[in-house]
Amino acid sequence: LILLLIVCEYRYPDELKNIFGKEKLADLTKQISNNISQNFFRTEDEVFLLSSDPFQWGIILLSDQQQEQLIMSRIREGLSKIDTGKMFGKHAPSIDIRIGAFYDSEKETPKPLDLLESAQKQMSYDV
Repeated sequence: LILLLIVCEYRYPDELKNIFGKEKLADLTKQISNNISQNFFRTEDEVFLLSSDPFQWGIILLSDQQQEQLIMSRIREGLSKIDTGKMFGKHAPSIDIRIGAFYDSEKETPKPLDLLESAQKQMSYDV
């Protein structure tokens, strides 16, 4: 098993904040965080908020290297099922996120900031 860090953020955070306001976007972020932690991962996996401007999540878990793409697709699939209509009415936005993942296959334990920077760099390739 390897240590895997997955970083997620809204694809257009400034536009979402301008359209719906920071408070509603924060409520949506809480709903997404709960959805991720309750539906996708084991109790030993950890979901946490890395940044609130722009909103950015971190998910840290132990997994096989081959599972990285499967985990990211499960996150995307689950987020597409969140009903934003209750919160935003008939003009509900579609949730579009960027995801980056990084694992450290070295024998040594990676430094946390190095792991985070590498995952954020991988997120920039999610177009």
